[in-house]
Amino acid sequence: MEYVKYIFGLLLIPLLLVAQKPTGLSSAIYNKENYAECGLPMMFELRKSGEGRARPTLSGTELFVNKTHFRIHYTLSGGDATTTAYAESAGVYAESVWTRLTALGWYMAPPDGSNGGDTRYDIYIRALGGYLGVCYDENPYTSPFPDGYSSWVEIINTGITYTRESALVTHEFGHGCQMRYSRSEEPFWWFYENTSVFLEDIVFDNVNTLPGRLTGSTDDPLDNPDYPINRATGVYEYRGALWTHFLDEYYETYPARSVRRIWELCGNHVGNYVLKDIDSTLGLYYDSDFKKALGHYAIWRYFAGTIDDGRHYEEGSTYPDISLLRTHTTYPASGNEGSDDPSGPGGCNYIKFTNFGSNRVTLSFNGLNGYEWSAYVIGRYGSTSYEYKIMLETTQDTGSITIPGWEYSEIILIPIVTQWASSANYLTYTYNVTLSATDKNIAGEELGPNYIGFSARPNPAQNKVLINYFLPINEKGVLRIYNTTGQLIKTRELTSTTNSFIWNRQDNYCNIVKNGIYIIELTSGNQIKKQKVLLLD
Repeated sequence: MEYVKYIFGLLLIPLLLVAQKPTGLSSAIYNKENYAECGLPMMFELRKSGEGRARPTLSGTELFVNKTHFRIHYTLSGGDATTTAYAESAGVYAESVWTRLTALGWYMAPPDGSNGGDTRYDIYIRALGGYLGVCYDENPYTSPFPDGYSSWVEIINTGITYTRESALVTHEFGHGCQMRYSRSEEPFWWFYENTSVFLEDIVFDNVNTLPGRLTGSTDDPLDNPDYPINRATGVYEYRGALWTHFLDEYYETYPARSVRRIWELCGNHVGNYVLKDIDSTLGLYYDSDFKKALGHYAIWRYFAGTIDDGRHYEEGSTYPDISLLRTHTTYPASGNEGSDDPSGPGGCNYIKFTNFGSNRVTLSFNGLNGYEWSAYVIGRYGSTSYEYKIMLETTQDTGSITIPGWEYSEIILIPIVTQWASSANYLTYTYNVTLSATDKNIAGEELGPNYIGFSARPNPAQNKVLINYFLPINEKGVLRIYNTTGQLIKTRELTSTTNSFIWNRQDNYCNIVKNGIYIIELTSGNQIKKQKVLLLD
């Protein structure tokens, strides 16, 4: 029933706005030059200085729009003047936000006693300098979270469209909900902004400011993938909503639940521990961790803009393309981070390789010692792509992988700084790429007359394992996959050619292939080669 009410409310809004159209509002909803940001950092600075913030006094006679959960404060005169229609629409949007987030299990911003005239949540419409809205924390509210606070919101009185107003109300009231969980994540206030920009799209699916924020910017996760996810300089933290969108779409089918669970843990963990709470949430609910998430987030960012394949970001086609570090077309090839040295957590680069012919491609990576790295490889041909993980030696951060170049039109190397519990700034690395003809074995050695062999990558793997194999000329072989109890999982007949295939744990064997160790066995004549592979989520 609540969902029906929510949909009805959304359908009612356009009718209300047609009847009560305000004057003097800009139509440039996605123009970043016309988009001033949230005043949340100012609120944190006031808190640091001990000044606090009193409730505002409007420039003229104070009027009210009273809704079920909200009181909208506005005036028709003086510098804070707006229109009754604008104030009414703010109330309609606010109630839609309340209904939607409540249905998704979020705690709402708490009552504030009689501040503002009654217990309803207060939104003040007034002239603001240099920003569109702000949420101020007010008094402790420790039920059920020990560091929760009540709050109120201010939004600008003119200069934006109704569509933009709906996103603004969502954004600022979203901060009020976040402060119900915790107001102590101050050194990590970037996550407040990540979350509120994300909630704009969750509440009003047709109103997503993120594509406009990303387009034309030079301080965002696509143009500057080398920046860490917790960057809070300039306006990166708003564009960093790409991170919360990833958490929502990669780990969940239920909207906003993964992000909500992070805030619940923040609320129960007094102090500024949002990075640790992200890691703990991924472990508690998703059998994952921060390091794995940063690696997959780097992969997802590659599939934006013209590279969108419909299997990553829901709205990825509306985003700009990722910024490549460089492209190689001749081999051997080598390089380093150049001037885009990545920082953690999550800073990465994208290096593209093309023109492989019928050769194998060996990619080697060497990250700066003493830091945590991951290195992934994407192979693409048309709309088809496969992911590989380079297994890095734990102390030297080196590793390599060989994949069939003839399968792909392009290969992307993605080195990622996955260190998050301590500083990892401006790190360096090197890489090199070589080609080997198909008349050599997987190790690059000259073939013997009776050589058989194979490699299985990545290892550990998730859903797919690439198996490269070689058999002597005119010989046949059989490749079998067993679990540790000896149960046969898969059999494949092989011919005498250097080739490869993908073992997908989901193809008709999802009831058998669980997490754990599996043995891959290649036999030909009287020769047998075996290798263990670890499957993880």
